Amino acid sequence: MMYEYRGSRFELEEIDSWPRKGRRYQITDIETESSDLWLPDTYGDGRVDSWEMKEEDILWPGEHARKRSFSDVRVLHIPKGITEIRIRNDLFPKLERVEIDEENEIFSTDGRLIFAMESRNYYGKKEKRLKYCPVCTGDVVEIPEDVKGISANAFSGTRYRQIRFPETEIDIDLQAFDGSVWLSGEVYPIVIGDMLYKIDPKADCLEIPGTVRRIHAGLFSWNCQTKKIISPFLPNLTVITELNKANCCRSLEITSAQANINLRNLRKLESLEEVSVASGHKRFQTIEGVIFSADGRKLVYYPSAKRDIRYVIPDGVQKIEESAFASQKYLKEIVMPESVCSIGTRAFYACESLDTVRFSPNIREIPDSNAYQKGGVFEGCDSLKRIEMPEGLTYLGSFAFYKSGLREITFHSHLQQIGEYALMARQLTVVYLPESVNRVGKGALFYVKHVYAYEGSAKGLISAVNAVEPDMKDKSANVVWTRFEVTVLHRKSEQQEELLIPGSLTRSAAYHLDMAWNSEQIDYEEYDECLDKINNSAEKLEFARRGILRHRTGEENVYTEYIRRMSYKIGTGLLEDGKEKEFLSFLKMDYLSAESLVKLLRLSNQKGMTVCSAYIMEMQNKKEKKRAGFRL
Repeated sequence: MMYEYRGSRFELEEIDSWPRKGRRYQITDIETESSDLWLPDTYGDGRVDSWEMKEEDILWPGEHARKRSFSDVRVLHIPKGITEIRIRNDLFPKLERVEIDEENEIFSTDGRLIFAMESRNYYGKKEKRLKYCPVCTGDVVEIPEDVKGISANAFSGTRYRQIRFPETEIDIDLQAFDGSVWLSGEVYPIVIGDMLYKIDPKADCLEIPGTVRRIHAGLFSWNCQTKKIISPFLPNLTVITELNKANCCRSLEITSAQANINLRNLRKLESLEEVSVASGHKRFQTIEGVIFSADGRKLVYYPSAKRDIRYVIPDGVQKIEESAFASQKYLKEIVMPESVCSIGTRAFYACESLDTVRFSPNIREIPDSNAYQKGGVFEGCDSLKRIEMPEGLTYLGSFAFYKSGLREITFHSHLQQIGEYALMARQLTVVYLPESVNRVGKGALFYVKHVYAYEGSAKGLISAVNAVEPDMKDKSANVVWTRFEVTVLHRKSEQQEELLIPGSLTRSAAYHLDMAWNSEQIDYEEYDECLDKINNSAEKLEFARRGILRHRTGEENVYTEYIRRMSYKIGTGLLEDGKEKEFLSFLKMDYLSAESLVKLLRLSNQKGMTVCSAYIMEMQNKKEKKRAGFRL
């Protein structure tokens, strides 16, 4: 709809209205030949509160379309009701003055510039920002001291050759000067006050002037090609995030010896291949692109994109700091000198290519982490298949190899304790625990199927395998139970025996297994109490067969009652598996009936187990004599 007001015609468009506040309209087109352009702020029973010119009137430089020009307008009058404006500066090539009603709560002017009270985000405090510069007379424009920000396209289309900025810190949108004469005359890098505002995105190397203290957020766009940055300070996290998106910064040189280097931020620079700090820095030094402490005793940071596949830590380094190698992409082998005696949490976290670690023998401890920190020392190292732990290691910390690619691990005789979920690696199915281990944490052997452990050691072994996922609540404990086997080794002999931890065992009966194992000697009576709580019949038979050799004749308990009742199936299973020693021991228990002996003799002959056949026939003869004596 067209609306005529004070010598000009306006095209109005109704916009979303609130029922309580009546109709709302915005100005989308203007036709005028007047030198004074007065904007309306009411129409009928509604209000005009927005001025947003049609797209063909506000297309920015470089775009080809018709652009309306109000060449006769000398004075622009903005009423109190206008609260939103989206225009282009060069709509008014001969504009001499802007006037804004003093009662307007949003906009104000100094006669040349249009300011707005607005915040940068929803929760931010409102501040004075420069929105437009529609008056373009003269070569110089000065931005008032009380202006806290300059909005996008504020200077677009302006012809000022010089812009004077306030000395106070000011927030400037990255597109604030696009299409302006001032920007086209500046030489890269462009510095505004203490802020680096624009750079040449095609330049390989960027040297940031020493006067710069800030870098504009968004400066490093997707097409940035800067490979090296020379800077007096470390860019902040916002800038580092932009560099990661552009994937461009390969080398970083920090030139100030007083620079504050936030290592947490530096580690987030994913594309970095090398870094150097100024000589004489109070905290750090660099050797071949790697950061160390000033005294050289700590390796602090190894760039995540450094392309060397093997790295030998310099002799004299005593500690590998927290997250020093975290998320390294290319390193395959790490070699530690004997001087290294300490490793920080997350030191090798998610090193995706790491497959070989040669430890210092003087490392006593691999530190703890937890499920929330995601900081196991070798957590997420997918390529790490085999590893030999340090000779002097006494403690393997929680989550050390959590969700790594580990398949085989070798321990030495000093190891005393393994932390929670330390070896929770899906491919690790067999573990040999040394005699020195006295405790194993919950979930430490989560995926392990076979454990070799000494009797009286490795307290907590049952819950080390049978545990819930670390991020599951205790209420979910009943959903996870794993079958595994323990080869029991004895300290004073080479004798071995096999214990089955049944997968179908009711979890409520797990305390029997804990009590049986956590004694100095295995409490087999307690262990056998689990038999009734095994739900799978085949596994129940297997559990019973495995205990034959240690069973003492004459005992009456849950175990003996079961094997007496299932004697034929147990005997059959032992012969089928070729367990001659176990079968002969079982035969002496005298639980088998005459009918069962006949069937087992036939099976023994088929299997070629002549010794077993001989003893079965001997047992048959004894039973026959007993029956004959009974008849007499």
